[in-house]
Amino acid sequence: MRRRMALPAAGFAAVLSAAPAMAREVPAPAPDSVVRAASAVNGTGYYNGPVALATSVSGTSYVLTDPVRTGLGCGGVDGAAYTSVDDVWGNGEAKDLETACVDALYAAQQQAEMLSSWLGRTSIDGNGNFFPIRVGFDETGIGWYGMARYVRVGNTTDEERYPTSTDLIGHEFGHAIFAYTPGGTSATNEHQGLGEGTADIFGTLTEAYADNPLDPPDYTIGEESDLKGTGPLRYMYDPTIVGHPGCYSSTIATTPEHQAAGPLDHWFYLMAEGTNPTNGQPVSPTCDGSTLTGIGIRAAGEIYYHALLSKTSGWRYGSVRSATLAAAKDLYPEDCGRYDAVKAGWNAVSVPAQSADPTCGTVPTPPTCSASSTTGASIPDAGAAVTSAITISGCSATTAASGSSVEVHITHPWRGQLEIDLIAPDGTVFGLKDTDTSDSADDVDVTFPIDLSTEGANGTWTLSVADRYTNNTGTLDGWTIRV
Repeated sequence: MRRRMALPAAGFAAVLSAAPAMAREVPAPAPDSVVRAASAVNGTGYYNGPVALATSVSGTSYVLTDPVRTGLGCGGVDGAAYTSVDDVWGNGEAKDLETACVDALYAAQQQAEMLSSWLGRTSIDGNGNFFPIRVGFDETGIGWYGMARYVRVGNTTDEERYPTSTDLIGHEFGHAIFAYTPGGTSATNEHQGLGEGTADIFGTLTEAYADNPLDPPDYTIGEESDLKGTGPLRYMYDPTIVGHPGCYSSTIATTPEHQAAGPLDHWFYLMAEGTNPTNGQPVSPTCDGSTLTGIGIRAAGEIYYHALLSKTSGWRYGSVRSATLAAAKDLYPEDCGRYDAVKAGWNAVSVPAQSADPTCGTVPTPPTCSASSTTGASIPDAGAAVTSAITISGCSATTAASGSSVEVHITHPWRGQLEIDLIAPDGTVFGLKDTDTSDSADDVDVTFPIDLSTEGANGTWTLSVADRYTNNTGTLDGWTIRV
């Protein structure tokens, strides 16, 4: 095996300090630095076989760093990018570190091309920066280390391979994309579950874009690396195969983050492929027994990424439903078919309608009945949710209106700390407002429009209000529901 050389202690930074800023064209080389675009096979991966890598030259050495994507490269545990006397990398062996870097850098470069070509994003952080990969840690697994800003690669459980398959590398950088879109990340299980699902989506998009015959596009996560020796980590078309929920419920809020990704993974598959694909992808069940037709993985990815650009720190599944519906309308303003597909997908995984859901092509039916409560209730500081119930009876309408609304009045010095839900008589939870710590304004005096047409009008409707952060208390002054 060819001898590898490490750069000085400055590692990736030493190589990339001479690299030009992010650009789509290869710029003129700087002194003592040559940039090389991927034009011919120059690497051999364990998972991907012969591949073309874009690499750099520094002095008399070839360097395993991207010539135009600032920060992207691969090397050992010390952060030093691998170098070589020639531009030939890897030998295809499972336990060769340089080979692991071939697969990892190939995946990262394929993801970068996918982001630009399919989604219009020019870097991982949205500000021109990519991040390095370090391989060979004496531990099991692979992860995105957000504070240090690199992907860290250990071993598989059996120590026979390095887990650098395309979907896993794409997954880890997907965590970075989630962190570097508006709202960042938060510590709640549901938000972190959405982060895991987002990472699965970006790993799957990367694998689809690469379309490597040795690792064909699919909707299983980590099937090539087989990290734990038990096959794929997750199955997007049916998360229940590994015991994860494929349908949303209120228990997602307390479900561990990888499992909590299940409904988002499932929704994305249904969006992209539908329930009965004709392209060889597997059949996918739905939670409501519906049958769906997919819109294709690229369109599904475009809609989800566009929704990410409106993410807040308080994102929950209901928020994602509303954001993706809005994204479908923005991206396809003349085509309610994409909007309908997004909506059907969320219905199929049991994420209910939200007050923020936009409409497309139809006029909402007006409400026929209403009731109010003016009984005040104290909202404790970072405590349990307070509830207020209103019973509607004798309403002539069989079902509630698609143009229903909930008017809420709350006194509170920092309304962004509040989470507000409506609970239907059958127990279905409709999100009205998520937390948003950037919203420091006083009080809530808002009428939330919401489609309640899946519910009966009569029964006891409950408003739930919770302060999710410390240092403030408030009062629910009253509310009105119109169905």
